[in-house]
Amino acid sequence: MKLTTRKCKYCLERYTPKYSTTEPCPKYECRLKHLEANTAKINKANKATARNELIQEYGGKVDYSKVLQKLVQEIARLIDYDQLCLARNKPIKKVDGGHVYSRGGNANMSYNLHNIFAQGAQSNHWQSDDHLMKEGLKREFSEDYYNFVTSLKMTPISKYSNDDYELFCKKSRVAIKELKADLKKNNKQERIELRNKYNLLLSVYQHDKCVFIF
Repeated sequence: MKLTTRKCKYCLERYTPKYSTTEPCPKYECRLKHLEANTAKINKANKATARNELIQEYGGKVDYSKVLQKLVQEIARLIDYDQLCLARNKPIKKVDGGHVYSRGGNANMSYNLHNIFAQGAQSNHWQSDDHLMKEGLKREFSEDYYNFVTSLKMTPISKYSNDDYELFCKKSRVAIKELKADLKKNNKQERIELRNKYNLLLSVYQHDKCVFIF
């Protein structure tokens, strides 16, 4: 079948496609613009797919408070990259973001990075290891830091809308991108400083409830 000429949507000149009517103009500049346009469409489609997956996972409307919990735990894991399990003080095969004070009874501090540390998945599975997380704070950092984290139990409960949580999620993804770009094993002080930094970036909590002063 002989292909007829068509007008290029970029340079507006007429050309004859060799293989199909969807083939772009042979000029380099036009092919580049065509590629960029298609890439943008693909990225938009991928974003829509990711959103649909979230909707399917959480049922109906996306509950960004649940999405945020996963993102914050990932931030904690990246800060504690290549560290031992805080509870058992052993190398970790599968890393979880473990809460020192469980989310169940302490929802007011569930997103606070000072309450989340790298913990082995097996250890995180057992509630009996919860006290080991607290002992790990004292062992790894200091009694003062342990007292600070314990004081977070008095954090006022803040009420946020789903849109607020979506914004926190966007900030969390910025933090994750930064940490992945500079992924390394941090020392003890750096681990606390990074928790201060990203708690402030997320701005879920008041300043005195998200920053530890050395």
